[in-house]
Amino acid sequence: MAVLRNKFFKIFLVELVLVPVVITLFVTLSDQKKIAALIAGSLFVALGVFIISFLYSDKKRFKRITFWAALVHLFVISLPMLAMRAIQSIIYLWRSRSW
Repeated sequence: MAVLRNKFFKIFLVELVLVPVVITLFVTLSDQKKIAALIAGSLFVALGVFIISFLYSDKKRFKRITFWAALVHLFVISLPMLAMRAIQSIIYLWRSRSW
């Protein structure tokens, strides 16, 4: 149980670092919102992959709500969000012909 608490604490620390990084990106890259959105989406996908890979070694992973929540976070929220942001950026670049 102590090992699992240690894993959850590490996940919590990653999230504590990730949220300020995303907020800073949006503030500093506010004139380039499409790029900031792609970077933020990539970070959230990376967070989902990190949590799933971190919990995958646990033998009781399929009984843990955190594992299932991480799967939902990755496949229902983060990946579709990143895909939509990438599609919007491609459409924006295609319409503006800035490439």
